[in-house]
Amino acid sequence: MPKTVTQSSKSKRERFEARIPTELKQRLEQAAAIRDMSVSAFVLRQIEIATEEVLAEHQHRQWSKADQEKFFEALMNPPEPNEKLKAAARRYFDLNLKK
Repeated sequence: MPKTVTQSSKSKRERFEARIPTELKQRLEQAAAIRDMSVSAFVLRQIEIATEEVLAEHQHRQWSKADQEKFFEALMNPPEPNEKLKAAARRYFDLNLKK
């Protein structure tokens, strides 16, 4: 199993500081104790999880230049409706708009 950033012992370390409300610090301490972790280890792990989620979501939403061009082209110059689409539109009209 590959090591996560929090497990790696040879990676370069940077210092990160933040001012937080007293209530949040107390809750962090409580949560870390529940997980049997130090506050630093708990916070680092949660930052790592949140970071990976955001980056994965962002990467999932990225479109290639070709995808963007295809999408724009389809919006600006939609194809003519085929017979199945025309039949579906007629059925919809008959069921929902003819009353």
